[in-house]
Amino acid sequence: MDHQPQHLQVSSAFSSLSLSRRTQIPQKKLQLASVLCIETSHYVAFVRAMNANKWLFFDSMADRVGLSDGFNVPQKFLTDFIFAHMEYTQRS
Repeated sequence: MDHQPQHLQVSSAFSSLSLSRRTQIPQKKLQLASVLCIETSHYVAFVRAMNANKWLFFDSMADRVGLSDGFNVPQKFLTDFIFAHMEYTQRS
């Protein structure tokens, strides 16, 4: 995986705004089901996607590159049902 910094793409609707304390940027809200801290600095979260039937599972330490001097690689997975990932991990 490429872990190099990348420039963010800003929507043209926002790029014309002058960002001051008075600027109101429209908010988007997601439904957060849970955030769990499994061990120190290891977090997983289930977030309902914009499509009400899809859930996003985020794992902060899903993969690792290197050993003690390595780094964690966060991953996200889109699933139709929040418990689909739980069932999968219990079988592994």
